[in-house]
Amino acid sequence: MAVETPKVSAAKDDIAPITEGEDFGAIDSKADYSNLPRASYRKLLSETPSMRGEQFRGSLYPVKYFRLPPELKKHSEEGNQLLMLSSRKGSARVLLMVPPGKRRDIQSLIQSKKPLEFVYKPVTVYRAKYPVLQFVDEIR
Repeated sequence: MAVETPKVSAAKDDIAPITEGEDFGAIDSKADYSNLPRASYRKLLSETPSMRGEQFRGSLYPVKYFRLPPELKKHSEEGNQLLMLSSRKGSARVLLMVPPGKRRDIQSLIQSKKPLEFVYKPVTVYRAKYPVLQFVDEIR
């Protein structure tokens, strides 16, 4: 008794032609943030509303985590934590809203006193002296 295997044919719409230059085996590489601008502390304090939605890169030292104040909850996504970052001298301090999955990585940077290199979007200014930033990605 012979068993027939059913023939399967693909519809023409299901088959996409391979175009020259496509690499289907490539692993998603890390994003290149080298062309992103940096924003100064003074610029973040004075021009945050006009810079909303734009991405910038920065390198600051993580100091410690804080509870998210009620005034900032409307600017934050669910579960984000507030991290204070500082310049090496401590003269410029900013607040960064970090997703919960990054806490362990950043906690190790706090303990080792190493800088965090990251991409961010300006959100608002808290109490007229702390620029608030939204974490986008870590630069490695």
